Order: sequence, then structure tokens, then C-alpha cells
Amino acid sequence: MEFVFVVKRAGVAHLIPECGLAEVDGQLLVPSLEKGFFVERAHAEHDPDLKQIIPYVVIRRGPEVFLFKRLKGGGEARLHNLHSIGVGGHINPEEGDVEEKGYGFITAGGRRELAEEVGYTGTAPLVPLGLLNDDTNEVGSVHLGVVLLLDLPADIDLSSTEESVLTGAFTSFTEVRALIGDQPFETWSEIVLSAPWVESLWGV
Repeated sequence: MEFVFVVKRAGVAHLIPECGLAEVDGQLLVPSLEKGFFVERAHAEHDPDLKQIIPYVVIRRGPEVFLFKRLKGGGEARLHNLHSIGVGGHINPEEGDVEEKGYGFITAGGRRELAEEVGYTGTAPLVPLGLLNDDTNEVGSVHLGVVLLLDLPADIDLSSTEESVLTGAFTSFTEVRALIGDQPFETWSEIVLSAPWVESLWGV
């Protein structure tokens, strides 16, 4: 039985758009995080009054971004065969005590996901970019993404450590954006890729 960390929708509604990426400091989440709690994932997936907090790490290497494709081996059937630029997952009890870690509670979850999905265990900082929300579809309505940027030097390469779940490689940011409309992307990735201020991070 899996338990995931959630906050009340009412406590974060003032921070997020119905659909989009809000360029706000994730530290603004801390008061809501301190009131959050763990519930069974099976319940959280069907309760839109709760928002499951998801660290969503975008990996940049110079002009490139790490592009994933989610395969049928993954646990979330609604995301199968979709492209993604985010390493993300639920926050579980092993991340520790939110009251002790504050915002670090989220980055701890992001680092665990990086280690599990692409084998990255380095110490490069995870820089907060904003809060990602999409209440227009079934998956998004019960999740809230905290977008974090991992900036890697040119000599570091990554690959998927879960080949039955994900494939992935560094790809030109411009090429990835050009795939939107031609290839299926998960909604969250489309939102991030379409934000003008995110484009500027890659000099586009």
C-alpha cells in the first residue's frame, strides 16, 4: 500500500492557475506543506479536493534538455507512450519530516526520482522554476507540480535506469519544442515547453 503526500486544494488555490505554469517561488508553498499529510494513493487519485505534490525536475545541459518517452511498463497507464521533459514522482514518507525540512522536503523527493530514473546522485542544485497545474484533465486535477531545474555541465551524460518504463536522451531544446503537435506529450511538459520565460533559459 503506497502513501503519498497531499495538501488541501483550498490551501494552494491562490498560488496556481487553472492550467499553466505560475512563475512563483516554491517557498510560498511552505505554509500549505506544513498542513499537508499522507494518504493512501488509491484515495488521493480520486479526490480533487486534495493535491498530490509532485517534484518535477527538468534537466538542462547547455542548449539541450533531457527528453523522455514513457513506456507501457510504467505504473501510470494514463501516461503511456507520451513524451516528457520532467523527472517526477510522488513524495513518500521516506522523504522525512516536512516540518524539519521545509522546502527541502520537495527537493529530497526530486533527488530520489533523479536517482531512480536516470541514475543521477550528484549535488548540483535544484533551482525552483514555478508551480505547475492543470485542472482540465483527470490526471492533472489531483496533482500539483513543483518545477525544479537541474543544470548539468557538458561532460555529464545520463540515460534511463528503468528501460521498461522510460527511454531518454539529451536533445536540442529547439528540436523538442518543434515536436509538439507532431508527437504526443504529457500535458505538463507541453505547458512547461510553451512558457516564454522557460524558453529564455535556453536562449530561444
